[in-house]
Amino acid sequence: MYEVRPASPAPDGAGPTSETFVQGYSSVDVLFVVDNSFGMGPIQDALAGGITPLLQRMALGKLDWRIGVISTDMGIAPFSGPGCPKGGGDGGELQTKPRKPGCTPPPDPYITPTNVGDAAAAFACIAALGTGGCGFERHFDAVLQALTPGKQPALNKGFLRDAALLMVVWVTNEDDCSAADPRIYDPDYITLGAWTSYRCFDQDIACGGKAADGSLTGCVSGSGSYLRPVKTMVQQLRSLKPSGSVAVLALTGPPRPVRVQGGSSPALQPSCTEAAGAITATPAIRLHELADQLGADGVAVSVCSDNLGDRLAEAVGSLRTTAGPYCLAHALEDPSRPGCSVVAVTPAGARLVLPPAVDGSPGFRIIHPVIPACKNGALVFDAAAAPPAGSEVTVTCDFK
Repeated sequence: MYEVRPASPAPDGAGPTSETFVQGYSSVDVLFVVDNSFGMGPIQDALAGGITPLLQRMALGKLDWRIGVISTDMGIAPFSGPGCPKGGGDGGELQTKPRKPGCTPPPDPYITPTNVGDAAAAFACIAALGTGGCGFERHFDAVLQALTPGKQPALNKGFLRDAALLMVVWVTNEDDCSAADPRIYDPDYITLGAWTSYRCFDQDIACGGKAADGSLTGCVSGSGSYLRPVKTMVQQLRSLKPSGSVAVLALTGPPRPVRVQGGSSPALQPSCTEAAGAITATPAIRLHELADQLGADGVAVSVCSDNLGDRLAEAVGSLRTTAGPYCLAHALEDPSRPGCSVVAVTPAGARLVLPPAVDGSPGFRIIHPVIPACKNGALVFDAAAAPPAGSEVTVTCDFK
């Protein structure tokens, strides 16, 4: 959740004495974009069952958070076809329908720490969207429709807060197919090949070579004009927030290896398979490029992980501009007596020496032991003592 800078070596060369990071935001709006097409059942189950580590991380940092869920189904208007009915799609609307028998959805179009008694149960209730959605997954279009003022569904108004970080989390087993030219969705446009999502790869991705194992190499997007350019999506994402505070996380298929099954109906082969074999995903080259173009504000993680919840929490922790606890990168010599001091330099250049929280006074705290994602302990601030977002913070401790 922070940008970690190189630590300074101890005088005796035994190890680091300090770690420097950029302070994140105290509030965050998390938008989960959940693929609801064929094959997504096991992934949705893993996500719903694994949300607790992320919630623990946000609770540890005393964040003011909210979580919304949308699907990737935007339909394929003006066309239609099996699984993609005319006028279908969810239009980027926040999903609030209970998806499991007997579960209780949040009373608002999103979940907060205070509007539900059990945030993990509420998330599981609304995030298992099923597998009946359109197979042309429009990951980019869904986010823009959900969040762009003047275009978003009425239900979504008020989800985004000006002072909060926006974090978009894509959860999918296929890459984006957001069209610049809707003819890519036309069942009758046979010059583009069979009416399958392979069109999205074939009409946008170019590969420069072939490896010894037959997989394609050097694959990048932008070879055609049918899909929305990734760089355009990056610009549009950043324009959603006045402060430019946007981070993205893609839980999806690795971009390599890229293998194509030939024949009359070519198809991409999986680039990952979860250990138990229940989860597979094809290469998500466009989503990975999006994360790469956002630099330290974007991360892509394999959706085929054995423990998807832990991977999600760890990935969120590696983003620069998110909010929450700072997880110490090095082990403390004595966790019961961490011997830490904290200094911050604000974006305006002011130097702040931050006090430890003692005798009820607000300050910083070193918490140990802590959640699995922070195995070495965590630095957290009381709200009244937290440095401004964007401050460069240096924590000096008795590290091993």
